[in-house]
Amino acid sequence: MEIIEEKIITLNSSSDLKKYLKSFLNSLEFEERKSQNTVSAYANDIAVFINFISKHLGFSLATSDIPKLSTADYRSFLAFLSSKQLDKTSIARKLSAMRTFFGYLEQQKLISSHNLDNIKMKKVSQKLPRAVSEDFATKSLDIAYSLANTDWLKKRNKAFIALTYGCGLRVAEVAAINIADLPTNSSSLIIKIQGKGSKERLVPVLPFVLALIIEYQNAIPENILEKLYANSPRNKIPLFLGERGERISPRIMQRVVEKIRLQLNLDENFTPHALRHSFATHLLNNGTDIRTLQELLGHSSLSATQRYLKVDITQLQKTQENFHPRSRS
Repeated sequence: MEIIEEKIITLNSSSDLKKYLKSFLNSLEFEERKSQNTVSAYANDIAVFINFISKHLGFSLATSDIPKLSTADYRSFLAFLSSKQLDKTSIARKLSAMRTFFGYLEQQKLISSHNLDNIKMKKVSQKLPRAVSEDFATKSLDIAYSLANTDWLKKRNKAFIALTYGCGLRVAEVAAINIADLPTNSSSLIIKIQGKGSKERLVPVLPFVLALIIEYQNAIPENILEKLYANSPRNKIPLFLGERGERISPRIMQRVVEKIRLQLNLDENFTPHALRHSFATHLLNNGTDIRTLQELLGHSSLSATQRYLKVDITQLQKTQENFHPRSRS
């Protein structure tokens, strides 16, 4: 990734540390199959630390300097982050990225220890987006349609909101969908999704969602389609497009949802991820089992689904009472 390459080059650190950081990021992408967004986040978080510490010490940080960093050095870094008014979640993420990188250096026998483990933070509670009502989720479709000035962009907005809520997708997953990933006929309502770490999964798509997607596709201007088909491999032509005909960016989708939030007078928790959360919550409330939900959301572990949904004991008790054969004895 060129952006990450440029970030590494401009780091205030020794050439050997730059080399090992690049190797670490490559291992995340190609061995652990982390998404490009995740790798980029690691690169950003570690770069912030390296640049701060180099300035703090008065010289460019080298790999051999890491074991010599004191607890006080790390506390200075925490104070710096706090002065930037970063919340505890962002600070914890940066520390986690550094620990992972230092662990990699230890595994490669490039350092033997580090003092970052002496820094303890209170466990950060996971903030889950608040699910919106089914009524609000439905209203968001019409508002999304009204936010654009041209017919094809109106239909694009409505289609990607419907897909996000109707299939419980991450915003990056929606942006990554290619036309080739769509069902080839109306009897096979399955869409191919590239999830986290490039893991592929098949997700059922509701007929009304597919109908909105087809309506949007038919409205895309002919000149944009011709340009796409001329410049892209047939299996890599993006489904959702920006105004100029390029693959849509997640940020554009986030802006649309922000405008929907304002019109519905919802709080800041209403994000594209809140639509995914609403999808999951509404399915759970209507009797979907956790295992099925895990598959639909693309979670690698059941515990991730349970944490994500904040399943409470009353919901589990209700499921047990409804489905256990001896519940009426």
